[in-house]
Amino acid sequence: MNFCKTLFYGFSLIAFSANCLAKDNFPCKVSFSSTKNLQSDFVEMIEGEKNSIHLVSSSITNRVIAKSLIESRKRGVQVELIIDKIGLSSKRILKELEEGGVTILVYAPELKNSKDKKNNRRLSISNLHHKFCVFNGKNNESKVWTGSFNFAYNSSRPQQQDALVFFEKSVTSTYHMEYNRLKESSCLTYAEYQKRVSLDK
Repeated sequence: MNFCKTLFYGFSLIAFSANCLAKDNFPCKVSFSSTKNLQSDFVEMIEGEKNSIHLVSSSITNRVIAKSLIESRKRGVQVELIIDKIGLSSKRILKELEEGGVTILVYAPELKNSKDKKNNRRLSISNLHHKFCVFNGKNNESKVWTGSFNFAYNSSRPQQQDALVFFEKSVTSTYHMEYNRLKESSCLTYAEYQKRVSLDK
């Protein structure tokens, strides 16, 4: 019985995905590293943004992407980045981003919600595994980049990765809400995090 259910849900998911991709009112672009340069595609989207960029990832160690984000900030684009605590080891790139005007937020729910002692232990082991970027274009022309592509220094090397770009407003709005939820409920600014950690030592 369980096998039948699994099979049914599997075929349903395939049918749903194919249906979504086929509909003009649900535009989605799918790319694979085997046939596309995902790093170049992502940088092109950054360079084309004129309003705001909100990126969420465990870390960012790709200098090409970091430089592109800094250049966007110089053009007047609002650029915010949420990273996990493990991503703080990339101090040089983070310093360059910060000096370039990029807002860096650290995912640290155990510090953001430090008064909630009951859940503090559970929150302290929570990690950020998201990999998405919301491009909030003017005139409601929003896009979302997501997939397995890492914003890492070796992301341009031969690897099997994928990327999806959504243009549908209902999807982009959902990602934007998730970004805001993370920002408001679980993040500290880079400066706030450093201060809190130094006080706890």
